[in-house]
Order: sequence, then structure tokens, then C-alpha cells
Amino acid sequence: VSYDTSVLVTTPFFNMDGIQFKASNNTIQMFRINTSSGNTCGITNCIFAGTAGANNWLAAATSSRADWTNCLVIANSSTTRGLKCETANGTTASTVTDCTIVAVNGASSNGLTTQYTPALIAKNTVVAGFGANDYVGTAGASSTNNATDQASFGGTNFGGSGQTSLTAATEWTSVTNGSEDLLLASGSVKLKDNGATVGPTNDIAGTTRPQGSAYDIGCWELVATGGGLGGFARERGGFLLDVKRWLLQHEHSLPG
Repeated sequence: VSYDTSVLVTTPFFNMDGIQFKASNNTIQMFRINTSSGNTCGITNCIFAGTAGANNWLAAATSSRADWTNCLVIANSSTTRGLKCETANGTTASTVTDCTIVAVNGASSNGLTTQYTPALIAKNTVVAGFGANDYVGTAGASSTNNATDQASFGGTNFGGSGQTSLTAATEWTSVTNGSEDLLLASGSVKLKDNGATVGPTNDIAGTTRPQGSAYDIGCWELVATGGGLGGFARERGGFLLDVKRWLLQHEHSLPG
């Protein structure tokens, strides 16, 4: 999928919400949007997963501003890169907020890449599985509450702040390549309740944030901690949780 323009249009130039992309072969680049100077684009509640061509990105944007929010990026090959966010020199900083970017096949390529100035602003975003290349580029001064499986953000050349040395198997339901499930695990230590109050008040599935004492880091909010209902049929909120509550009440497992 690609959209390219050299014509200045009204702001915002491009908005996309709730789309899922799956690359099943070695595409050069699965999703890329290019805009001319002065335009912006917003990508919200989207999933990008699969295998891109060697050293190419699953998702990328080149514009005066690109705002990625509540997005999930899953790299399924060792040479697939995650998300690239470029900004033209001297324009407003692009943002990556409440996003989860994970390699589940030992990727050695870049996770979240930022290029040019001003520096990218990343908040409540977790990048893991890309080794020392989790974050590549420079974080803006207001970047905060991010997470990495590396020992420090300095080690990723990012300079951000937040949670470090996370263990993927502890934080997510499954990181097994081919059967990955990036819903937060109930035993999450680094991501649960460690986010900042930024971005939308819902996660990628529409679950209200926060469910605990603070926002969770990444695109998913862990539902029903502390004695709640948990999940049902691989869902963590909404109609199916209401169904589960009704069933439990009528089976006398919960008070009516």
C-alpha cells in the first residue's frame, strides 16, 4: 500500500483508523505514505504484521508530521524493520504514542527509526526484540514512559526514558513466532501501570484507559486486574466481556 503526492492539500492530509495489514511474503515495504511539505498524517488503531523485504519497514511515513497512535507492529522475520517515522527538516515533530513494536523472530534490523529534525516525540511506546536496534535515532526532550528490552535507552541510541530490561515472555501473552499474541499478560511487570496519561483514553481495542493505577505502556490496556473478569474469546473489553459477566451471574458465580 502506498500513497504519494507532491500537491499541498489542507491539513490533515491523510488519516487512517482501524486498518489491519498482513504481509505474507517478502514485500519491499508493506505500508508507506509520503506527503509534501506542510501536510500531516495520522495513523491510529492500526496493525502492521508480517515479513517485509530485507531491511525494509512494515510501516513508514515521510511528511512534515506523522502521528502514530495505538498501533501494533509485529515483525516476523529476522531482517524486517518495524516503523520508520521521518520528518522534513525544520517542521513540527512527529509523534509515536501508545504503540507496541515487537520482533518475534529475533530481528536484527531497526524497530522504531526516526530521521531528520526535529527529533521524534515518543510516549508510552514499547519496542522489543530488535536487539540494540530497538530505537534508532534521537528522541525529543518530551519523550517519556517508553519501554525496551535493552538495559538502557542510551544503548539503543534513542536517549528516551522509561522501563528497561523487560522480559517479553513475562509482558505479553505469547511471543512465539507464528502464534504471537501481544495482549498484555496478567503478570506484566514493566508495561502494566507504568505509562503516562497521554494520548487517547482508549486502547487499540476501545478499552478505556486506565484500567489500573495508570496507563499501560503500548497499544493494549490490561483489563480486569485485581479480581476482575479478565478476558473472554480473546477479547479484553466490550460486548464479549458483558456476555461473560451475564453468564457468570446466571451461573451464580457472581452476585446478580
